[in-house]
Amino acid sequence: MPNINTKYAINDKKQAKLNDLTFKIAQTQYQVDQLQSIVTSLTQKNDDFTALLLDAQNRRDTALSNLNMVNQVTAGIKNMLSNTEMVRDDTDRADKKIEETAKHLSTLINQLIFSVEIIEKLAQLVNKKKASGKIISNELVKTITAASADANNAVAVTLTALNSCYVAKTSGSEAKNITKLEYEQSTELYELITLGKTDNAPETGDASKSAPAKKQPSLSALLLAANHDAIEKYNAAATASNLVTQELAQAQTGLNNATVKLNSLKAGLSAATAAAIAA
Repeated sequence: MPNINTKYAINDKKQAKLNDLTFKIAQTQYQVDQLQSIVTSLTQKNDDFTALLLDAQNRRDTALSNLNMVNQVTAGIKNMLSNTEMVRDDTDRADKKIEETAKHLSTLINQLIFSVEIIEKLAQLVNKKKASGKIISNELVKTITAASADANNAVAVTLTALNSCYVAKTSGSEAKNITKLEYEQSTELYELITLGKTDNAPETGDASKSAPAKKQPSLSALLLAANHDAIEKYNAAATASNLVTQELAQAQTGLNNATVKLNSLKAGLSAATAAAIAA
């Protein structure tokens, strides 16, 4: 009888152990299922946040590219303003020189015309003297005639030069006007990009209560703000994505540990069951 009682006692202990292992397996299995559900959810969440991070990165890169582009345009306009201002100054100096040259040519023409008149009077006097029988050398007549022709040619050439001066002055004036227009438009564009624009607000009907002019932000300011906003959104998306990645890693580690524990318990139950049957 004692042996029978001992046998039953041993069987009860083994059964209790088997029941305990079975309960622990059920608990661990539930834990594994819960962790698997969390890992699946976090995996999807991580994919979503990765996509959001990529989109934020693209927006940040685009905003930076736009800002760099407007900075390049601004630098180009500044360079064009500098060149235009230099051309304008050179054109002013050239215009003044041309005007001075034209005045000198006008004075020279007057002097040449006066010289031609003197030479022609001298030629007429020589011809009269010669016609009256005075002895005048042919060399003197030739010299006076050549001087008269040269003086007339000099007047013609100087007139041509004077006309060229006026043509150059006209072309210079046109270039000056074009340069001035280019400078004004470039300045307006530069101010629009860097300083913004002031719109005249519509009148309210009462001049004393008219709305003040509204200042619009510049293109540079808008793009700078957009770049700053894109950087902040990217940083926020990166922080959120990193947190989700950490959560996923922790949940995956917990799932792995729980799975190892579950497999260990199942192996223990199998061994305990086999031992109980063999006994």
